[in-house]
Amino acid sequence: KITVPTGKEIMLGNPFMSSFKFNNFYLANSAAINNYFRLYNGTFNTYEYNVGSANLTDTIAVLQAFFITTTGTPGSTVDLYFPFETTSITRETGKAHYDYFKSPKANNDVIYVTATSHANKKKATSATLALNQDGQNVYQLFYEASNTIPQVYFTDESGQKNAVQYSTENENQATTTIPLGLRSGFGNRVTLTFDINAEVEALTLLDKKTGQTQDLLQNNSYTFTQNDNTTPYIDRFEVSFKSPMAISEIKSENKIAIYQTENTLTVSATENLQSVELLDVQGRKIQEARNINNPFYQMELNVPAGVYLVKANETTRKIIVK
Repeated sequence: KITVPTGKEIMLGNPFMSSFKFNNFYLANSAAINNYFRLYNGTFNTYEYNVGSANLTDTIAVLQAFFITTTGTPGSTVDLYFPFETTSITRETGKAHYDYFKSPKANNDVIYVTATSHANKKKATSATLALNQDGQNVYQLFYEASNTIPQVYFTDESGQKNAVQYSTENENQATTTIPLGLRSGFGNRVTLTFDINAEVEALTLLDKKTGQTQDLLQNNSYTFTQNDNTTPYIDRFEVSFKSPMAISEIKSENKIAIYQTENTLTVSATENLQSVELLDVQGRKIQEARNINNPFYQMELNVPAGVYLVKANETTRKIIVK
């Protein structure tokens, strides 16, 4: 619940990592609020309970801000209740708590991933990948003060780390790979569990650190130990719409993968890396790492925006730092 002043228009925010219905919210609070809400997107649009709107539905999106007006005389307060708090829920055997907080769009074309710590099963976070849907990606909010909570996120093309990420299927979905990252304390044993509410022909998890692939349609959980604390945010994984066999064929053809998100350079290979160099376009060395002896390496890029060359073993690729 939330305590708010009476007799005023106030801005509220959806506190859940799922949408909810204003109609239900109004029914829970009809004695304390007027029967409409307003959203601002350059101009105000209004939705009225059981009447509707030309521009809005009754769905309040994840983390969406909206305006309601409380009834009563100004100068007092009233408690408002969100829908989940006015519904009695008995958890079914074997069903996780997050199953009750999913978007209404979860019936299909949505993939959920939950990261759970083995040290404390209650310490878990989740992220959502929505396929064939249009929407604005929602930042993942990280617990900066704690390394004991494994914090999972999807990364979009801009490098933004998202709790909810929209990915519109293209004509050849088999070419699509989605970076999946995790922030966790050193030594944490973590399990990633995928809840797949989408019709896909193949779905594979690639652990870029170990080179291991897993068919998520056959086994939807993956357990590992977070043993690299050199970078606070590590895009260690990829979710791919290719089969494990197709990924293995690509890896054998392209032995070294080089990509960059924000200011982090990631290099993964099918064999141990010996060296990684960052060069300017004139070939002058800017940064380097030697004697890596690992198939996975990440480097923080401390350089101005521009075009650079990355040389890993004998492979050279161009990157653009924004």
